[in-house]
Amino acid sequence: MHQNPFIFFLFTLLIYLLPSRATADYLIGVGSYDSTGPAAGVNMMGYANLDQSTAGIHFRLRARAFIVAESLDGPRFAFVNLDAGMASQLVTITVLDRLSKRFGNLYNEDNVAISGTHTHAGPGGYLQYVVYSVTSLGFIPQSFDAIVTAIEMSILQAHKNLKSGSIFINTGAFVTYALIVVVRAVLENSGLWQTEKWTPKWADKQLFALSPICHLFNFKTFN
Repeated sequence: MHQNPFIFFLFTLLIYLLPSRATADYLIGVGSYDSTGPAAGVNMMGYANLDQSTAGIHFRLRARAFIVAESLDGPRFAFVNLDAGMASQLVTITVLDRLSKRFGNLYNEDNVAISGTHTHAGPGGYLQYVVYSVTSLGFIPQSFDAIVTAIEMSILQAHKNLKSGSIFINTGAFVTYALIVVVRAVLENSGLWQTEKWTPKWADKQLFALSPICHLFNFKTFN
């Protein structure tokens, strides 16, 4: 029977490129879930402006979870990047409570980090402190529930998607960038007022990036 050498070559190459789980450095999982919440009529979190309220959806907001584990039941770390001004203590406590009901002590306050993208375009009303709830005219359960559920479900997705992979750290000089702080105010506070075309000499231009690479695909582009 005639055998196609090209098919044999592809099969051999595939076996070579698929390392076994035993040789992997980590188990890596990612998850993403919609956290948009109320689409209209809710004051946005960030500017403390009563006139800045939601009036429709431009882009959906999401919670994106990344989990790195040493083994299926071993030590791990979960990081959630949330499209919100920030997380909150109440959000974190509620998420951890839900995770404990699903996983026991596998995910807890020591290995789960929730970070906001600092967007000012998401709905407010999900923080527990009065000062943050004044412009949102109080606590808004729909906003809170959407965020908590999105974080929980994104972590659940990442947990179910754990695959063998490696993590690489990259560094480089980030010379052309924008400053989001008032340079003069910062420098005057320290008595060092000076500028260099809005890129002051004291600014840290070193950029560090972690690249989680699954042995089947990479996570550099992830939504």
